[in-house]
Amino acid sequence: MAALPNQQLLITSEAERDALAHLDRMLEQGLVTELSIADGQMIAVPPSVAELLHHLIHQLVHAKAISVVVTDQELTTQEAADMLQLSRTYLVRLLNAGVIPHSLVGTHRRLKLEDVLNYRDQLHERQRTGLQKIVRLSEELGLYDEED
Repeated sequence: MAALPNQQLLITSEAERDALAHLDRMLEQGLVTELSIADGQMIAVPPSVAELLHHLIHQLVHAKAISVVVTDQELTTQEAADMLQLSRTYLVRLLNAGVIPHSLVGTHRRLKLEDVLNYRDQLHERQRTGLQKIVRLSEELGLYDEED
């Protein structure tokens, strides 16, 4: 089976939003157990798929953009750097230091999307922890005194 290209899903009309909102309510209530396909045949919808559809449709109905990506997709160093908002040179230093796993295809480095997303999540967690520490220290030093 060929890999799907990354897709950005957006609602394009009010009628589409209304139809998705109705489907979202039905999925939430567990009322969707089968789907009709083009030839009129009914196919069962496993509970895990119904839950995934509910989550995706709920986000779309509430005007959230959804990106569907294949997590084992490989990225070039430039694509990964752009995703992480880093320079390509800095990313290559991280790769050379073994911070992010990668593979070589000839002389070109390739990174798995999943590894890049894991690094991004770790980076964001370190940033949150650092900011919390700065706030705590600032409060201890009286830099957040309340104004009257």
